[in-house]
This record gives sequence, C-alpha cells and structure tokens, in this order.
Amino acid sequence: MKKSFKQWATLIAICMAGGTIFKLAYLRDVFYVAMQEAFGFTNTQFGLMMTAFAVTQFIAYLPGGWITDLVPVKYLIPVSLISTGLCGFWLATYPPFTSVLIIQAVMGITITLLFWEAMIKGTRMIGTAEEQGRMFGLLEGGRGLFATIISFAALWMFTNFGEGRMGLRATMIFYAIALCGLGVVCFFLIEKNDVEGKVNAKEALDGLVHVAKLPRVWVAGGIVFFGYSFYNGLSYFSSYLTEICGMSVSMGVAV
Repeated sequence: MKKSFKQWATLIAICMAGGTIFKLAYLRDVFYVAMQEAFGFTNTQFGLMMTAFAVTQFIAYLPGGWITDLVPVKYLIPVSLISTGLCGFWLATYPPFTSVLIIQAVMGITITLLFWEAMIKGTRMIGTAEEQGRMFGLLEGGRGLFATIISFAALWMFTNFGEGRMGLRATMIFYAIALCGLGVVCFFLIEKNDVEGKVNAKEALDGLVHVAKLPRVWVAGGIVFFGYSFYNGLSYFSSYLTEICGMSVSMGVAV
C-alpha cells in the first residue's frame, strides 16, 4: 500500500481518535469504584447513566450513516471529538446526577451520530477498493493499540493525583484535552473527496430504507448485537476485581 505521509498520518489520527473517544462515556468500565466514591452514585444510578447513553446511541445509529453521506468527514470527526471533549470538562466538575445523565445522552449523539460512521468512511476513503480489508484491519488494530496506550496514560494521571476525587478529575480532564487536541489535528489532516456533500439526500435515504429491508443485514446486526451484549458485561470486571477479589483500585483498573 503506497501511501503519502499525510495519508498514513490521517489513518493514525483516526485510529487515535477511535481509541480515545469512547473513554469518557465508558469511564465507569475501569473507574467504577473511584467514580462511585467521587460522585456518590448508587449502582442503579450508574445503570441509568449507561441507559441514557445507550438510548441516544440507538436512535443515532440509523441517521448517522445518512448524515455521513451528506456532510464531509473533515467536519464530522473534529466536531464530534471536540464536543465529546467539552462534555468531559463538564463531567470533571462533578455535576449533579441529572446533569450527568444529560452529558451521557449528549455523548451518545456526538460519538454515534457524528463520529462512528464518519470514522468508517474516513478510513475507507484512504484506501483503494482492493485495500479495504487491510485498511480496516489497521484501523481496528490501531484503535486497540492507542486505546491501551491512552488508558495507561490516564491510569498514570489517576495514581499520581491521589487515586481519589482529584485523581479521577485529572483523568477526565486528560481525556478531554486529548479529544480536543485530536479534533484539531484531524481537521487539518482529513481531506474532502469529490463526492462528499454532493449526495442527493432523498436518494441516500431511499438507499437506507432499501438496505434495512435486507434479511442478511438483520442477521449480521444480530450477531454484532449479541457479541456486544457479552462484551458490555465486562464493564463490571473492574469493580468485581476490587470488591470481590480484594485488589486495589489501581490494580483493578490496570487489569
């Protein structure tokens, strides 16, 4: 795959963005105990937080693909990253529970409606038709790599600021700054292609309806749905290690 330096830099930036943007929304996955102590929320309230996030995600997925056909990726990805980062700054003020629900709902929109399918399209635009498998393999591998790197960087922030309320705030601010910085970088790296912004909105919507009628689409969706249902169960692994196995909060987060 002979690519220019800018094309590789764009792919790396998209991988970094994809590995970072979910961290704030799923903060409780690894900092469950710390968040419970800092915010004073019950387990039920944590469940409602993720419900608020999941509901807006569910609503945003279908129109997300349609919007990505109409608005250039160059604008969608930076706006999604920066707006998610701003939500992180708000979350770091330890707002009341109602505000946290609003933050989670907004991130469901910024991540799913604006970012997710734009990330997929942005990756597709970098490679030729023959390179799509490799490009998406690099995307998924790169997202995993950068997600691990930034998670350990966040853990370093958490431990160095005391592992409590201040440590959690430092972690949220760290993620927020990283997202805003990546938003600026992506804006300057991602290029528009010739057809972006010129798609007929009605034709795009008709295509969406046509695809939704295909049985194999629902079968594929079901496979992903059940896979992610199991995956999301791992959200409670950190708290299990801490509360049941007796590990420290830092060790539970690291695992």
